[in-house]
Amino acid sequence: GDLRVWIKCPSQMVRSKTYDWSCRIDAMDGGLLEENLGVAMYLAPAEGYTPSFQFQGQLKGGQRGSAGTRRFYVRLKNGQEYGAMDIELYAPYNDQIPGLIRLSYAINPSGSRVLR
Repeated sequence: GDLRVWIKCPSQMVRSKTYDWSCRIDAMDGGLLEENLGVAMYLAPAEGYTPSFQFQGQLKGGQRGSAGTRRFYVRLKNGQEYGAMDIELYAPYNDQIPGLIRLSYAINPSGSRVLR
């Protein structure tokens, strides 16, 4: 219940026609702070978090849309927990799977911003 993630795209698509799609991550009672890929995430910042991340894009029927791999510091439970996550969002993933979320994360439940 700490994160709400969704992907929205048309259920029926015609090959070669362009469609809008979007995704969103909401941190319930917390926040997200996007970080660049390749940066070591050992200490979560104290400030700069936003309650959500949004991505909007276009894709052609028969193709997959992706927000790419995104990295975030996460602040949860009104700042009582900090962590880091990598997330990938795809829409649609393939003919049978309308959307895919791939998530990898580490949370420090002690309340410390140290993430090692």
